[in-house]
Amino acid sequence: MRVLAASGVFAQSSDSGGYRLTPVSTLLLSDNGGGCRSLKQMVRLELSPFCVSPAANLAEWFATDDETTPFAKTFGTDHWDFCGRDPGFSAFFNDAMACDSRFVMDAVIHEVGGVFDGVTSMVDVAGGTYRWSRQGGGHGVPAYRMHGARPSSRDPWHSG
Repeated sequence: MRVLAASGVFAQSSDSGGYRLTPVSTLLLSDNGGGCRSLKQMVRLELSPFCVSPAANLAEWFATDDETTPFAKTFGTDHWDFCGRDPGFSAFFNDAMACDSRFVMDAVIHEVGGVFDGVTSMVDVAGGTYRWSRQGGGHGVPAYRMHGARPSSRDPWHSG
């Protein structure tokens, strides 16, 4: 905890000797409000063996001409095949990506949303499925968030 406090993730309380949240650590809390004020799932992915183990091989990987990715070297297959073979990892990965998309899109819409004025359609590449997207909770978050913030844009799931 001292290391996290020294880096600003938490703050040490001088009166109680405990720790308190900072703006950074509040990003790690669960977000039940439907907006995205949480990067919890993304941080969980980044600190999981799926990311940490391949990262431990980066120095060796950079020193060779091997075209195999560090992920494939570590797990014996590329990332996408691994997702296809392991539904648990696939769900874990997709939740983290959706979390990141919600966080980034909410910030973009809030800070520079005006750049989208006049946009009447949008392509959400790798947006996932309609069912999850329509609820704003899974994949397809960018188009769903944009339509919610900019009702003048065409509903991304409307085919007419």
